[in-house]
Amino acid sequence: MILGIDLAGLPKNPSGICLLDEVSVSFQIVFEDIQILSIIESLNPSLIAIDAPISLSDRICDKLMKKYGAMPLSLPSIFTLARRAVNLISSIKNICSAKVIEVFPTGTAKILGFYDKKFRVKLNKFEEYFGIRLPSKPNRHTFDAFLSCLTALLYANYLTTSVGDENGFIVIPSPEKKAHILELLTKRFYLFKDNI
Repeated sequence: MILGIDLAGLPKNPSGICLLDEVSVSFQIVFEDIQILSIIESLNPSLIAIDAPISLSDRICDKLMKKYGAMPLSLPSIFTLARRAVNLISSIKNICSAKVIEVFPTGTAKILGFYDKKFRVKLNKFEEYFGIRLPSKPNRHTFDAFLSCLTALLYANYLTTSVGDENGFIVIPSPEKKAHILELLTKRFYLFKDNI
């Protein structure tokens, strides 16, 4: 069971949640940390992928990922997001033993070839690429949470690269393994195509 979180910088703004298991995918919008923690505690996922910086150190990964659109902690809004993520992870460690990784859905979409600046175009490209329709038409927050899950699925199958160093790293699909990635995802989505 994988949980993806598209975390907002402030609790007043919506955060997207996606749960991916062997047969289905589901979405949810939440706001407060307590809502996120309650979901995690009840589901007890084995892997959590967060679309947010999960360290506050000087991060070379942000510089290396700039070509994909990553932004640095020097921006106040990104630092606010990172601080929330770090505090959230500290609380997560108290309620479950899930591994937590940092992901970047925009980078995932660009590497796998279905990125577009317009959310609906990006979603349509993804669905056409894999021949599926996601349930209840996700919004941009829940779709990024889904892409976080997708990246975590690749991570669990050794099809990712970690960009960065001991101060923080971002997990992205391995560009050189794209053929294997597409094969895995096509098979995976086919297995629960009727339920998705």
